[in-house]
Amino acid sequence: MDKLPKKIIRGLKIFGILLAILCTIQSVNASITRNLPRSIISDEFPESYQMFIDKLKETYPNATFKAVYTGLDFETVLKHECYEVKSGISLVSSSYSSVWKKDGINIYKDGNFVVASKNAVRYVLDPRNMLYDKYVFQFEGLVYNENITTNVIEKVISSSPMVGTYEKKYKNDGNWVDMDMSYAEIIDRVGKEQGVSSVYIASLMIQETSGDIINNEGINGSNSKYPGVYNFFNIGATPNADGTGSITKGLKYAKNAGWTTPYLSISGGVNNIKRTYIQYGQDTIYFQKFDVSNPYGNASALMAYQYQTNILAPICESIISYNAYKKLGLLDTAFTFYIPVYENMPEDPTPYPAADSAKFVSDNTKVYLDDGIDNGTDSFNIRYSANTELDNIVYILKEKSNDPNNRVLMTRTKKGDGYNFDYVEFYVGEELIKGYVWSEYVKEYEYTKVESISLDKEEIELQIDDTYDLELTITPDNATFKNVKWESLDEEVATVENGKITAVSEGKTVIKVYTLEDANEVECKVTVIPKVQDIILEKTEYIVEVGESVTPQVTLKHIENYSLESENEEIVIIEGQSFKGVSEGETSITVKGENTDITKEIIVVIKKKEDIQIENYTLDESILVSSKTVTGIVPNTSVSDLIAKVTMNNLTILIKDVFGNELSSDDIVGTGSKIIFLKEDNSIFDELEIIIKGDVTGDGVINSADLLKIVKYLNKVVEIDTRASDVTKDNLTNSADLLKIVKYLNKVSDIDFS
Repeated sequence: MDKLPKKIIRGLKIFGILLAILCTIQSVNASITRNLPRSIISDEFPESYQMFIDKLKETYPNATFKAVYTGLDFETVLKHECYEVKSGISLVSSSYSSVWKKDGINIYKDGNFVVASKNAVRYVLDPRNMLYDKYVFQFEGLVYNENITTNVIEKVISSSPMVGTYEKKYKNDGNWVDMDMSYAEIIDRVGKEQGVSSVYIASLMIQETSGDIINNEGINGSNSKYPGVYNFFNIGATPNADGTGSITKGLKYAKNAGWTTPYLSISGGVNNIKRTYIQYGQDTIYFQKFDVSNPYGNASALMAYQYQTNILAPICESIISYNAYKKLGLLDTAFTFYIPVYENMPEDPTPYPAADSAKFVSDNTKVYLDDGIDNGTDSFNIRYSANTELDNIVYILKEKSNDPNNRVLMTRTKKGDGYNFDYVEFYVGEELIKGYVWSEYVKEYEYTKVESISLDKEEIELQIDDTYDLELTITPDNATFKNVKWESLDEEVATVENGKITAVSEGKTVIKVYTLEDANEVECKVTVIPKVQDIILEKTEYIVEVGESVTPQVTLKHIENYSLESENEEIVIIEGQSFKGVSEGETSITVKGENTDITKEIIVVIKKKEDIQIENYTLDESILVSSKTVTGIVPNTSVSDLIAKVTMNNLTILIKDVFGNELSSDDIVGTGSKIIFLKEDNSIFDELEIIIKGDVTGDGVINSADLLKIVKYLNKVVEIDTRASDVTKDNLTNSADLLKIVKYLNKVSDIDFS
């Protein structure tokens, strides 16, 4: 939208006398004069601002955006800036709709300007409603920029007689007088002399007087009472109680100030604005309307001084500046924008003015947009603010399908209550779009909702550096949206990623997981304790023949390394981390942890070869043993069935499940179960681990639970034993394995369990 909104143009163009915004409210009742907070300038913005700031940084990559933390309460400022404090402090053109006006009626205060409604003031006061390409210029710092030439200024004032035929002329009591400089040159010179933005000066002149040097008595030098006097900024032009006299008062002020030429008026007016407003921190168009900034700590009061009464004046002037910059290709200038932040602001930007009863209620419903018109393509405006009167489109969504299942799905986070807009958010690729849409087009999406979620653990204790994979169950299993978010309340104690907890430091925290589409949440309490160091031995006794070397299997827990030490080197000698029998006898070997006092002892008996009792076992030829792993066992094999396939010599057999629990003869063996062979003294002779292809859950059967766990593994939600999931035997776990298991369950093909 390159042109101003029609309603604003009407307000500006009727006559110069009606354009006056009627400035300089010098003393507002109930303004604060004591304990004034000093504004803090920061590069950091609140979360509710950030989306808008990020967009603006993309639009203006060379610009700098500063947050001005005013220290003022939002509702308190609103009270001071609307009729509750002074009836004429905030006005709006009578051409605007009733929701912009107090009580919905015209309460005239000056010309065709009427008292603005509280909701209208609330809307323009909230800076978040102005954070897009055109309106952001009301936050532009008013410092002179030497890169701005007279060509730019001419673009700003191009709609007025101050360019073209009369660019170097002014009227004095009905007669035209020549000047040495054009109006654009005067504005540039004054801006440079006083260090004030020339674009701001030009925009303000257009806003205040329309620059109509022919017809506007405030600047055409032809007023019968004050001929040859000029007031280009309407300074002092406050109306009488009956709404008249603003021009006369402004010219009286100008006469007393000696503003008898356009140059003297422009220079004097800018100097007045600088002394009265800019030097106290009112150094943006916004701050000159709303007196809330005190960055230098020199303000005598806040919410006490304002240059304008028209609440839309900052918007008008910002659009004038934007258009001038755009026409000359200067939008890549290194602007600095100062954007106010208030205390206790609403969570979301203030909605477009509506009836006092209008509000939004929190919602979390899946919706899509449909205008009900079957025309092949629907186009919907997603807006920064809940309005259609101002230009603030954040995204235009174009849909080509009338099938709700193929539409862009959104989450309606705020539902209008007595209002015609809803607030939604949705993704376009990886970009999150948030904005207001017309409620009539919003249709609720019917889907299977998540009823509940649960975890396999409600409490867990971990040692530092330990990990644990929480298993999440979502009910019902056919819920449409299963997206969840994991969160640790104290990441210095433990972190979580896709359910995998990692213990970081000693302490307690809570791991939370909640569904993104529905209001479901569950938690697990985590206690992290210091590392417990330990040495774990596979065997504590060995019978070894003379000359035989053995490497004991040692597992270290939180210990870097270990060494072996023989009690009697005439019987056993140490060779690195192995030992060798050298003569008959019995002795012990000490396993010593590095940098720790922890030790474990191994008893070693050295015998001649012929004295060693033969202890061994054989398995049925259908069962394969490789690297202490057993395959070839089919699903649903019981302990008794398995033992029947084993032949032992001087050994007994014990079978435990994956959790270390001893299984009875009728129990089913599964992946992770252990076959343990025991000698007569109950020491372990050998231990084998069972792997059943397709049985990733370890329950000894193959069903949908195994498929689900493989899917979770592929989505990086859980870890599994890939030796069991690799049914295609290609050393990978992927969709081919899933397909083969599905075919097996449907009796289409078999699985090779060897």
